Amino acid sequence: LGEEVTPDVKGKLTVQNAMFRYPDLPKTADNINIDVDYFYDGRQMDNTTVDVNRFHIEFGGNPVDMTLNLRTPISDPFINARMIAKLDLESFSDLIPLEDTELKGKVDIDLDLMGNISLLEQEKYEDFKAQGKLLISGFKYNSPDLPKAFGIETANLEFSPQYMALNSFNATMGKSDFALEGKVSNYLPYALNDGIINGSLTLKSNTLDLNELMGTETTEESTEVEDTAATEIFVVPTNINFAFASEINKIY
Repeated sequence: LGEEVTPDVKGKLTVQNAMFRYPDLPKTADNINIDVDYFYDGRQMDNTTVDVNRFHIEFGGNPVDMTLNLRTPISDPFINARMIAKLDLESFSDLIPLEDTELKGKVDIDLDLMGNISLLEQEKYEDFKAQGKLLISGFKYNSPDLPKAFGIETANLEFSPQYMALNSFNATMGKSDFALEGKVSNYLPYALNDGIINGSLTLKSNTLDLNELMGTETTEESTEVEDTAATEIFVVPTNINFAFASEINKIY
């Protein structure tokens, strides 16, 4: 063994028909079945493999299924992944402790990825499988950590090898409303291989009350807020290339 050679590691994780439940709550997370194989090659790390053959769990009757196969993670990562989930978030209050927190809404996830990252870098999108959707409706989250409740009437995010398309996103927070749409491209090389992510987003809003969103009081007659927060430098990552446009009718 030396600086470039480490021990090989081979393992397997199996869980069959497991469950858990918090005390004093009526619902359980059950039918938990997990089958994972992994191999780490300490001499040639590119031979490392990860296989999530099965990952299934039901959160109070809300099923989540995932699979994953990873190959050649160093030279040219190959990924084969699938995730399907249908969640009724309101039922989670009967499953996990959510003290002083309101959570509800429907979430539908269906994602399917397969291919080598090099195909995306070469813009051979037709050879890389990447499709899916994320749908949200009737979402509401309210907790003491937020100045106002946050809600999403509808959200529709569509995936393809070339881009993620935000077809609709309609949300509210207190008096403020947000409607977003746009596209983000090159997201897979960005997420998996430090590529540059590109995007264009458009925001439309009838009213934005920034004072309310920051937890300060505001009125129609008085809209100035004293800036008492300490100034800090925020460094924008260099591998993000975004165009953003907004159309706001009234802002406080």
